[in-house]
Amino acid sequence: MSMIKLGYNLYEEQLPLEYQSPEQLQGSRLSPSSDIYSLGVILYRLVFGVLPFSASTPAKMLKLIKSKDYNRSYEAGISPFKIMVSKEVQYLIYGMLEYHE
Repeated sequence: MSMIKLGYNLYEEQLPLEYQSPEQLQGSRLSPSSDIYSLGVILYRLVFGVLPFSASTPAKMLKLIKSKDYNRSYEAGISPFKIMVSKEVQYLIYGMLEYHE
């Protein structure tokens, strides 16, 4: 299934800010690590019920990513999925969201 069928034409519009990789936010050349990052965002949302980061501008989003300032509202009991996810899966997701310069 292509991104166009999902509602995103990547040639005409960008992904929502919350799903963009650090490379996209910086306007750099995209690599396979960009896809891994975006998949990590999707998994984080599926597992924890919230997006890992939320900001109003690319610069603010990049700052959150670099500082690993994750949205941890799920720790307050908002997401029922957290208790069913092993620490290994959580570490895998956090690893996918790592910023690499």
